[in-house]
Amino acid sequence: RLSEEALGRALASCVAYAKVVVEPSGAAALAAALEGALPATAKRVGVILSGGNVSTARLADLLARHPPHAVPPPG
Repeated sequence: RLSEEALGRALASCVAYAKVVVEPSGAAALAAALEGALPATAKRVGVILSGGNVSTARLADLLARHPPHAVPPPG
């Protein structure tokens, strides 16, 4: 199970590094990868980002709590 914080960090990572806005649940696969929740034997991982159904107010709140410049790059 991924925390709301993990989803927020993944969303901020999408904004910072891919220049893509997704809804928090649409970044769940990326959050799992960033949080180390995938099998350790996985050498290559593909993730699907989806959804843009996030209000501007919610997006602003998430980015205020997880500023893109403060999110470390993936990998």
